[in-house]
Amino acid sequence: GGGLAGTDVTAAAADVLGGGVGTVTVAGRRGHGQGAFTIKELREMTKLDKDGYGMQFVVRDGELDLGATPATAEEMKSADGGRPRTRIEKLLRSVASDGG
Repeated sequence: GGGLAGTDVTAAAADVLGGGVGTVTVAGRRGHGQGAFTIKELREMTKLDKDGYGMQFVVRDGELDLGATPATAEEMKSADGGRPRTRIEKLLRSVASDGG
């Protein structure tokens, strides 16, 4: 892989990550339907291992199910954000595992 050069990672984060990291966990207080990430960013994360970064993008079905609230369902139907959120949901479900 090409490392972090040429990415938008901050210098402070690059200094920490440059020494080697075993695990990075991203957690949020809301479901994936409220996430502030794009479909492009998620696609890039799903390809990290294949692109030679030796990283895995792990999504668990059960955690997606926990975020599938009635409020999330309404947001996915909204005119101002429904299509992008639906695409994100589809991508996450396609890479999700049972968490085993």
